[in-house]
Amino acid sequence: MMNEGLMEVTRTETGGRVKITKTVSYEYINGADPNIAAGANYVSWAVNELNAGARMYRVELNQPGCKTQTLSILFELKPVASGGNAVIKFDGTPNTPGTNTRSYVLDGNEMVFFLNGDGDPKEVMLHEVYHLFGQPDEYSELPGIGSPPSAGGVVTYSPPTPGPMEVTYIGTATQGDTPISLSYFGPTPHDPAMFLWNVPSSLMGDGSLAYYGESFFWIAIEMEKIFATEGTPVTAKIVLP
Repeated sequence: MMNEGLMEVTRTETGGRVKITKTVSYEYINGADPNIAAGANYVSWAVNELNAGARMYRVELNQPGCKTQTLSILFELKPVASGGNAVIKFDGTPNTPGTNTRSYVLDGNEMVFFLNGDGDPKEVMLHEVYHLFGQPDEYSELPGIGSPPSAGGVVTYSPPTPGPMEVTYIGTATQGDTPISLSYFGPTPHDPAMFLWNVPSSLMGDGSLAYYGESFFWIAIEMEKIFATEGTPVTAKIVLP
């Protein structure tokens, strides 16, 4: 909802599709040349790659009085000259020592992408494009397991044991049987007995192009919200085809 995209749901008796669309305009700043910059190509690659991952999963909808429906997922990023609900600013700042060239998305709808930035440009673009659509960085606060973890430590748990104390878009009630691998991110500021864990996902958190069901939990969550506001409660969850 914060990302201001369009989530269009088409349903048949037992199937259908959920299509997530955003319109985006391009800007070129700090010396980026639109005639030679490869940024638009990175965007196209990222959307195609994201859809390849989305084809591995479905949104399962259960509504009282209706048959169970399984919907495919499709992402669309439509370039517009102006007036889109997102903007990508291609930044030509040189990557020199002491210069921060780490790309980012602000408020869900403004991306600054450093053409000479840190990391593989395609992988970085995939990470940031999915932020534009709605996927957050996934973090969970969990109690210490044994002793405080070391930096880089990894633990796999099956929610809700031990259950997340605070969580963003993972471990929801309808997805609670999915094992999740967490890597130690840092201490929780407000509780010394808690530790912050990062969830690897298609956002390149594990350094690969692997796709996990957690990468699409947010779609099911938003769909439940949308149907609830229309007075038609449903239960939505991400499943394999």
